[in-house]
Formats: sequence, C-alpha cells, structure tokens
Amino acid sequence: MGFKNFHEDLSRLQGRLILVVVVMTLFFLSVGVRLYFLQIHHGAEYRLFAYENTLKEVRIPAVRGLIKDRDGRIIATSRPSFNLALIPQYIQDINSVAMSIEALSSIPQEVVLKAWPKAKRQPSFYPYVVAQDIGFDVMSKLHAYQAVADEKINLHGVEVIAQPVRRYPNESMAANTLGYVRETSKEELKRLQAAVPGSYHLGARAGAFGLERGWEVLLRGRDGYQQKFVNAVGREVSSDRVGIQLAHQAAIPGNNMVTTLDLRLQGFAEKLFADKTGALVAMDPFDGEILAMVSAPSFDLNELANKISSEKWQQLINDPGKLFLNRAIQSAYPPGSTYKMVVAAGGLEEGVITPEEKIKCPGYLTFGRRRFHCWKRGGHGAVNVHRAIVGSCDVFFYTVGNRLGVDRIAKYAHKFGLGQRSGIYFKGETNGLIPTKEWKQRVRKEKWHPGETLSISIGQGYDLVSPLQNALMVAAIANGGFLVTPKFVRHFLDPANKRIIPPSYLFSDRRKAIGISADTMDRIKKAMIGVVAEPGGTAGRLRALPVSAGGKTGTAQVVGLKSGKVGKQYRDHALFVSFAPAEHPEIVVSVIVEHGGHGSSSAAPIAGKVIEEYIRLKRGEAESEL
Repeated sequence: MGFKNFHEDLSRLQGRLILVVVVMTLFFLSVGVRLYFLQIHHGAEYRLFAYENTLKEVRIPAVRGLIKDRDGRIIATSRPSFNLALIPQYIQDINSVAMSIEALSSIPQEVVLKAWPKAKRQPSFYPYVVAQDIGFDVMSKLHAYQAVADEKINLHGVEVIAQPVRRYPNESMAANTLGYVRETSKEELKRLQAAVPGSYHLGARAGAFGLERGWEVLLRGRDGYQQKFVNAVGREVSSDRVGIQLAHQAAIPGNNMVTTLDLRLQGFAEKLFADKTGALVAMDPFDGEILAMVSAPSFDLNELANKISSEKWQQLINDPGKLFLNRAIQSAYPPGSTYKMVVAAGGLEEGVITPEEKIKCPGYLTFGRRRFHCWKRGGHGAVNVHRAIVGSCDVFFYTVGNRLGVDRIAKYAHKFGLGQRSGIYFKGETNGLIPTKEWKQRVRKEKWHPGETLSISIGQGYDLVSPLQNALMVAAIANGGFLVTPKFVRHFLDPANKRIIPPSYLFSDRRKAIGISADTMDRIKKAMIGVVAEPGGTAGRLRALPVSAGGKTGTAQVVGLKSGKVGKQYRDHALFVSFAPAEHPEIVVSVIVEHGGHGSSSAAPIAGKVIEEYIRLKRGEAESEL
C-alpha cells in the first residue's frame, strides 16, 4: 500500500517539474526574443539615444498675467523675447562658437568669450544666457544654420530660448505704481523659493517693485516642461517609439489683475505733471479705490522689461529726479495749511473754541519775543472757525493750536490717518511724522518748546505727511467721518476668466470711524466748500467747475523765510486737497507740486482739471486733449 502511494506521489512530482521546465523555457525564450528586438532589431536606435543624445527637460515659461484698469483696458501685457544661450556640456571650441555667433548676428565675439567663464561655473547642462532679445531675424538665422551641416559654422551648444517678457503699452504711465519685472537677486530668489517651493529657479524673473512685486505670486503663473532628446548641437532628435515615453506638462498662465485705476484719468493727470515734480492721488472717498496716482518725474517701464546695461541702470537710479520714488506713497512733506482742518477738529472737539468764537487777526501773533505772521499781511480781522478755514487765517490756527498743545493736536492728526501707514498693500509706504513731546525727547533729546506748537498748527515745523495720507484725511471729511483703507486691486481673473478672491486681509473693505462728532465733521466739510464757493476763499479758481467742490490750499516752506536763498529748489511746495461733488462726494484729489509756490495758483488748478475730467468721463464724453 505504501509502495503504491509512493509511485503516485512521484508521478505527480514529475508532472509538476515538467510544467516548471516548460514555463521557465517559455520565459527565457520571451526574454531572448525581447533582447533580440532591443539589441539587434532596434539596437542602432537605442544606441543612438544612449551614446549620442541626452534626455533634456525643457522649461516652458508661463506667460505672466495681464494688468488691466477698472474697465478692462490693458496696462501691462507680455511679448516673446528670444535669448541666446550657451550650454557648456556641448561646447568643445568656444572660440569657434563665438566666431560663428558673430558671423550670424550683431553679438561680438568678446561678449560670448566674456560670458564663457561664468557659464562654466554653473551646471554644465544649464543654459547660460549671453544675449537677450536678439530679435526674430537672428533667431531664425541661427535655427536655419543648426538644421544644416556647415563646416564653417559651429553652433554646438548654442540654444535660442523663447521667453515672455513684460510689455507696457503706455510706456511710463503709472510706472511707480505698476513697478517692473526683472531677474531675481540671490536674496529675492531665496525669499520666493521659501514662499512658493518649486516655482522659482536660478535666473527666474519676478516683480521687483510696485504692484508687480506685491502680487507676484498671483501674476506669475506656473512654468511647464517638456522632456526631449537632443543631440550634441542641441537639436531635437525625434523617435515615435521613445517619444511617447517623454513627460510633458503645459505651462499655466498667470492670473489677470483688474486694478482700481482708470487709465484715461491716469493718463490725463500725468500730462498735467509733464514739466513738474510732485504727486497726485485721486480716490473714491467711500471705498478707498485709487482712481489715479501720479508720481513725477517717471521712467519708461519698457526699458526695464528686459536686461539693461549697468551703465543705463546707474543712470536711472542716480537721476536727480529720483525716478523710482513713488512720491504719492513713499515721500512725506510738510502739509502746510491743509493741516488746519486737523487743528479745527481738535479745537471744536476739545472745546477750546466754539463754532461762533471769533479770533482777531491783525496780520500777526506776538508770542514771547517773536512775531508769528499770517500769510495775509493786513490780517483777516475777527474770524470764526468757518471763515478761518475759508480764508486760511494763520493767526486763528496759531491761537487754537496753542490752546490745544502739541499732544492733543497729534491725537486728532492720527484720527485722520496722518503720521501712520494707511494699510495699502504697497511696499515702502512712509509713516510720515506727527510730532509729540515724547517723540522730540526720545529722538532729538530735547524738550518741546511752546513756540514750536504754533508752527505745527499751520502744518510747518516737524509735520510730515504723504499725499496719500492727505487724500485719506479729506476722504474722512467727505464721507462723514470714516477712515478708509486705500486699495489698488479690485479682483483677479484666472486663465478661465473666473474671479479669484485673494486672502481677505488683502481685500477687506475696512472702514473705521475716526471718533469725531458728526457736527464737527459737517462744519469742516462746509468750510472746505466755502474755500471754493465763498468770497475770500483761497480756491476760488475752482468755481468754474461743472460741479460744486470743496477744497483747501496749502503752502509748505522748504527753507526759512529769512534764509535769503533763491532759486526754484528753494521755493515753497504747493499743496491742494479737494472733494467733489460737494453734496455727494465721489472723488477726492490730493496734489503736491514740489517747489510750485502757492497751492492756490499751482496745485489747485491741477486738482480742478482732474475733477472736471472725471465728470466728463463719467458722463460718457470723449477724453480731453491737453
């Protein structure tokens, strides 16, 4: 019985062994057939890719998002730029390559040879850009010679890379607001790589200033890539069999920014500053949307769209006009008489004056051993707070300011948003300066002198505010007592034209009650309307506007009256702040003309023309020509 079972088990084992042998035979046979096809039938093809070619991942740069004005007009777009690059791993004779490049383009051999040591210091497979924006004709010629065998032309390791670069159709318009795009520095590259891992590489371009920098992550888009097999001269080698295995990722365009700017109003306002130095802010007083922002002088954004020479860069940054300074946000000036609304509000709120109280102005105020003069040498007579604002009486505000004291004046200045950053999403905004006793002791190591209070009461001395801060102050008066957060951006649209809402802290419509009574705010607003409409008002020039308006002139001293210095650079700055229409304000305008003289004759007419143009555009009329 046992012997029989043994033979049955042996028989079954032999059957299984035969099956294993058959399976193994078929496996090795299939492997052999596969090896035959790989090594014999397709061997030449794979040896070509293995020994003479390189698998290369070609970056597909994303097109940067558009920047548009509030009505969809394009402010910034992109165009293709063809850049000539060297790939060190393919170059054996750099002198021959340099000679060939010079023969086919206007790029001198010296430029190529000078770049060669830098190219060799980076990874050998990485393209090093030698010349940017070489033009379509040169690009086509280089590609044509790479496609044919010519012993006289050596383009091994030469590559033309297409890259989108910024184009600004309106050249210098809103330049200091828009900013520009350039190749990132090492420090900026580290910051961006940390903020958005994997999105930035050596040589990447990014926003370097203004809105381009502030909204870089949303505007940039995401680069794609395409794997390719290329030969020793960088030419693609195609193969259907291998090509289907190459990875590909399309670039994703950046998001389009819709700004609050009105391109037509912006252009009109800039023409008014054609021969001037200064700034202008036009803003909606209720939601803080910036309609126009001018900083003059300016620069052509297209000059910075691609790489420029170090000589040209030095010329721009060393220009005495400080071209890259956004004067509307980053500069602070003595506010002059535009500051008198702050002192008036403080005086009324603190009870140191009543609306009806009259203070006599004989043309000066004697304080200690010194006389503080009014701008009107003959004096204004006895005036209350309303007429003091209308006629801009210095003596009235010397008196009120002295009653308040420096610290209480500062308290109300801060309520109006002066001497502090506005919260606008823009790098480099100035704080300005509203002095206090504590500030002077801490910073200057000196006690506050009572006579200094009189100077700051009319916006001179240590007072410093930006044109944007002045606009916010007037907006609070126009809207009934709310400090708004200014903004440049309405929303973003993704490539599919769907609206994107960025983080709420960037787009919140923040309005804060400034904590001043409605009665006081109404009195100041009516007084500003009187500045334009009433006899003796310092902005009577604006009575011809198609709508009623309120305003306040200001003149800020650059040097002391007794300095004796002459010349335009020592003339006073001219300021003007305004709102319109008077009954239901829609726009506030803040203007400063550096060394412009008097606010009534230099700054007020600019504001008036901008208001008039705003009304024209709103009515659907054609743009004005200056």
